[in-house]
Amino acid sequence: MKKAMILIALIATMGLFFCVNAHAAFRVENIGDLIYFTSEQLKISYTGSDTAWIVVMYGPKMTLAKWVMNEVTGETNPNFAHVSRGESITFHLYSQNDDPGDTDAWGVNITDTFTTLSAVLPGTMTATVGSDSANKTFTFVLGSASCDSFSDFMEPDSIQYSTDGSNWTVWEPYSTGITTVNGLASITGIRWGWNHIASKVVWSDVTNTNVPSGRPYMIHVWFSLMRNDN
Repeated sequence: MKKAMILIALIATMGLFFCVNAHAAFRVENIGDLIYFTSEQLKISYTGSDTAWIVVMYGPKMTLAKWVMNEVTGETNPNFAHVSRGESITFHLYSQNDDPGDTDAWGVNITDTFTTLSAVLPGTMTATVGSDSANKTFTFVLGSASCDSFSDFMEPDSIQYSTDGSNWTVWEPYSTGITTVNGLASITGIRWGWNHIASKVVWSDVTNTNVPSGRPYMIHVWFSLMRNDN
């Protein structure tokens, strides 16, 4: 006797269950068909099918925005700010896990390294950062590396600093309470780290749309440099 024949056909079709946001998650339906016969003569057949759905998530979506502020004059600009001898400038770095992202981002790091500040135009001077104020253009302002940690902003799980020249392979825990020099004015890099950043919106199986997550999804960090030379 031949065994009954079982034929399974898998047909993937795209469901029409899109969210209001065209970039957000959507459902995909997969159909499995079953055909079998009551005897080897293949005269009488029966069929059956079942479906299973998956939700295709867009994933996390983060970009980095940076701006600078002169702490003395108050000048703020996304591109540049004028700075004179003795004035401090603060670099702000901002990001958020926002539209069209609908999934948490994991292992998030923001790193800013500044042993040498590159010249914008070729052939012009560069600026160096270090503890030797007589020969270095800038020094790091101790205790200036900080962050927002309220409302929709996520506080970093770690802040680290590096004095490792231009290699930045050695990182040490940083405390915003550092007030003594002890060589730390030669800090040449800051790194903020988050275990994860929540998404502003998440998929809801109930409404078939993205809904607010109600969790902190933005990050805002900063540090300051003081100009030394003329």
